[in-house]
Amino acid sequence: QFNLDFSFFLIFTGLWIAWRNNFNPIGLGLGLFTLIGGIPFVSTYLLILSFKSNSIKELLIGNNS
Repeated sequence: QFNLDFSFFLIFTGLWIAWRNNFNPIGLGLGLFTLIGGIPFVSTYLLILSFKSNSIKELLIGNNS
């Protein structure tokens, strides 16, 4: 059960990262790297975004607003 839940978390997080970057090549690469890098990558990605973003809205949806 845990492996399935964790796999879905990584898949959906990878899709969110790719979507947030408008599915450009860098965004797709980051999304795929989420599956390999796991929680350490996602944590680092969110930490960097939290310093770069001015609001929670910008952090979550990027330029897709």
